[in-house]
Amino acid sequence: MFKNEFLPQLEGDLTLSQVEKVMLIAKRDKMVLFDQETGSLKKSMDLQGYSKTQFKKDLLLNFIDSYLMALLTLNIMVDLGTNIEQKRLTCELHHAIKSMYKSGYIRFMNSCLQEVLDTAFGRFAELGLCTKNVYTSQYSQQMIYIQVSSDHREQI
Repeated sequence: MFKNEFLPQLEGDLTLSQVEKVMLIAKRDKMVLFDQETGSLKKSMDLQGYSKTQFKKDLLLNFIDSYLMALLTLNIMVDLGTNIEQKRLTCELHHAIKSMYKSGYIRFMNSCLQEVLDTAFGRFAELGLCTKNVYTSQYSQQMIYIQVSSDHREQI
């Protein structure tokens, strides 16, 4: 339901009609209550609606943590000016996030999934925050290297 109903509504710049559609879905699922007199939103006291809201919030928070960690990594890479293999970078970042989770700094263990981190670096490359260079090894394996130019310091 979340993927099919909410995510298509949030692609690109949001328009008022898209926000309205998302709010109607949230209202239908009893996730929020809309007070027409004041024009304000209130948290639903309905247990089922609250559970859906909590589930969707928790689902998104691990992605936010993952993308934040990837962005912070790119910020450090700007200062270093290095070219790092993506597989090695995500593996090391994966272990670092696991350690942060055990220390209580990260709330969700899902935040350290290597696939999500790989996707985050790919999205940041699409946005132009970093460059992905693909090389083929002598054994026909593709090796992807990530590089961040100092030109992107302000964007990051």
